[in-house]
Amino acid sequence: MSGSGTNAGIEYQQRVASLLLTYQHTGMDVSGLLGVPVPGHIVETRFETDSPIDDISIVCSEKWQVDLQVKRTIALSEQPDSDFVKVVAQFAKAFVQNPRGNSYFALVTTSEASRKIRYELRKIFESVRLNDIGFSKNPLNKSETETLALIKRLFQNAFHSETGRAATGAEFIEFSKKAFIAIVDVEPGMPLENSALVLLKKSGFQQPELVWALLIKNSLHYATERMSINCPGLSSLLDGFKLDSSLASASVSHVTPKFEIIGTKAVACGKEVLLIKSFAADADFMIVELFRFDDASQKKVRFKNGKLILGKDNTECDVIVRCSSSGGMERFIEAEKDLFRDARVAILPAKNIEAVEDTEAAKLYRVFVEQLIRANQKAHACLHCGKDVMEDQALLVEIDEPNLPAAAGLVHSTCRRPLDRVLGIATSDRPLAKNLPKGFDLTAWVQSLAHGQGLMNSIRNLKTPGRPIIIGWSSDAEYDPDYSFTVRFLLNDGSEKYSYERGKVVRLSKAEAEKQVREFAAGIRRQRELNDPWCFTSKNLSYGHYSQLLEIKDEDEEILEIHSVEVAPYTELLSKLYNVCEHYYAPMAIVRDAESEASVCLAGVVPLISDPLQFANLEKNWRNAGFDGGALSLRVIGTDADFDNWMRTIFADGLHPVIDPMFDKNMKLVKGVRIRHFEAMLAEGAAKADQL
Repeated sequence: MSGSGTNAGIEYQQRVASLLLTYQHTGMDVSGLLGVPVPGHIVETRFETDSPIDDISIVCSEKWQVDLQVKRTIALSEQPDSDFVKVVAQFAKAFVQNPRGNSYFALVTTSEASRKIRYELRKIFESVRLNDIGFSKNPLNKSETETLALIKRLFQNAFHSETGRAATGAEFIEFSKKAFIAIVDVEPGMPLENSALVLLKKSGFQQPELVWALLIKNSLHYATERMSINCPGLSSLLDGFKLDSSLASASVSHVTPKFEIIGTKAVACGKEVLLIKSFAADADFMIVELFRFDDASQKKVRFKNGKLILGKDNTECDVIVRCSSSGGMERFIEAEKDLFRDARVAILPAKNIEAVEDTEAAKLYRVFVEQLIRANQKAHACLHCGKDVMEDQALLVEIDEPNLPAAAGLVHSTCRRPLDRVLGIATSDRPLAKNLPKGFDLTAWVQSLAHGQGLMNSIRNLKTPGRPIIIGWSSDAEYDPDYSFTVRFLLNDGSEKYSYERGKVVRLSKAEAEKQVREFAAGIRRQRELNDPWCFTSKNLSYGHYSQLLEIKDEDEEILEIHSVEVAPYTELLSKLYNVCEHYYAPMAIVRDAESEASVCLAGVVPLISDPLQFANLEKNWRNAGFDGGALSLRVIGTDADFDNWMRTIFADGLHPVIDPMFDKNMKLVKGVRIRHFEAMLAEGAAKADQL
């Protein structure tokens, strides 16, 4: 391997290790990342171990571990000095040393690895785990059969080298059960790296990209020194990079942002400073300063139905804003100066209130408020709407009003209620946060992204020109089909491919399968007559006309013509082996006007966002193209069912949904993924064919 290739491999191994450390620190389940069929939460990560598989090893609290061999790119090969032969030898040695223990071994690689490893070898190992007795009866094409024979030969050679005897068939089965192929694309800008940054930010780091860089650097150090790190050790390392509590008087254990306390050196709890609509004719507004507690340390300021109650006659006053200090009120007035430019504002200060924060009542209540802050288990979420607070200056408030439980935490400025008692401002200089609109539900996005975006992951792998891509969407998808048939395509090279719908092998009734076969067969004949046949690409398995695939295929791909199509029995094994995602479209985000919450339309285009971190760049392009609307927000579309509902609404309105659209100065679409109604596309194709 060349020096640059070696460096790339080392950096990739560091990135994989950093991702695992991120999962360990944030308590994420690692089983989905590696494909292990049982839950796993990392409690220890080991580097360059003494085990045969020595790159990385992780130990999980669920009493299992997996040893990882990390290769950025690798090809299936039988050459004695090849990386693949060495990996199989390491796997076999690990198996011989611990054939029945609760441990696994995995080859971690990227989408740049050969298709035989990413698809065929993975399918073989998955087949054994799913059906160790009958896996050999599963249908394999010629290439897959060759891959199975190769892995058996290599295992036999390695096993004999370790034990001096031939391995039995049962031992090969047990070996295969413990082997995994994990595709981990965690290079710069890839979705997994973005997810790691999101997890670190959610864990409390103001600049997660700096923590990510530190983990990458430390991973090389740990590997060089053959070290390991457990959860307390990792926390001890990373917590030292979180905001020093000395910078804020109120130390918050769960709240990610630092906050400066308005007007005082601690959480102000002894008084109320309220802006109200005036109850006197000679003023429009009043700023009222009140002692919060009476001499018996009981709260004396009364509120009811969102109003301030004053005096013995119970005068009800409409509250505009409620603050804990005069400094906080001054900031509000400055921020809303246009509202008060011509208004008459009366100020009613309280006498002898300067030392109120030193009273016993204020001191005791301060401890209570700080406990409320620390007890907030959803520190990033707005107390009212529940979505993540990503504003550069968010409000830290206390909830203290009748009929609501006591609470303290962050709220969006747009969610603030008049009786929310503003304690401080959460300030942030996070570059990541600045790319996200206010009120974006980051938690919902991360949860859906883990097993979603099958479509966008496929599109990201295509080498396409800059112009818009067109995809079809169908309105009749079933979410829980239980039919017993599917459709199988036979290709000219002797291989086969199953009909997919939304990243999953389609399940059909026999009648529907036969109907689809007739329709596919007619389409195949029609396109063959047009000398533009239906085909698949050999590597990415893209589906389309020959002329279309010529434009998008990779240089090392062949175009394989569909020879015929037939009805095939469906088995659950097909689903487990070939399904690539849980959500094909989701998560996506719909763009809305921040104030009205109405969906945004740009020259007939309804924009959908596939990566919220890129939203700021997209919005800038729209405004350069002439969009002059107000502030925008994003609403997460978390499931394919929700996505379908949005598509039905958009198409019913005669509009055009486009993922990540970009426009020229004349508002002409120049980039993006345009979604078209699949049934309409079929109708158009049939109409064109009839005209020929």
